Amino acid sequence: LLIGTPAFMAPEQILGKGADSRSDLFSAGVTFLVMLTGKTRFHGMEPATVMVKVTSEPVASLLDEVPVASPAVDRFLQRLCAQSVEQRFQSADEALDALAGLDDAPLDADGPALLAQYLVDPKGIAAGLASACADKELERAERLLRGGQAAHPAAALALYRATLLFARDDVQQKLADLCA
Repeated sequence: LLIGTPAFMAPEQILGKGADSRSDLFSAGVTFLVMLTGKTRFHGMEPATVMVKVTSEPVASLLDEVPVASPAVDRFLQRLCAQSVEQRFQSADEALDALAGLDDAPLDADGPALLAQYLVDPKGIAAGLASACADKELERAERLLRGGQAAHPAAALALYRATLLFARDDVQQKLADLCA
């Protein structure tokens, strides 16, 4: 029995070899790549196809999608997402140490701090990111609703995504207000 989103699962999980903290580091690396590129791996493919690809294809380089990204950050992410468990960081502490070495990489000033915080508090960071994404979807829905009847289906979809991203009271209230 597999539990998880195949595109974010480590190869060993899909192959039924068990999972440990290194599997979590793989998933964190894929999540960071999605955050940095805005693209989900293997988007739109059937889950079975995604599972085959995850176990047979290495994670694409950040530089393929964001050519101006730091090669040091790309190397860090490639190690987080290495196909082989032995080639990955062996612990979150080891990943944090490597992250500290990225201080000289041309990054957004908050990048290393956000990544370090994610490795320490993934649920807290995920909640904050979901909240920020929900806010963007709400802004999009409001803008679309001002565009007239033709935009209402797209606005409804934006509201639905906001609701899925974060079930905050203000999201629920905004949904009620916009639908009234």
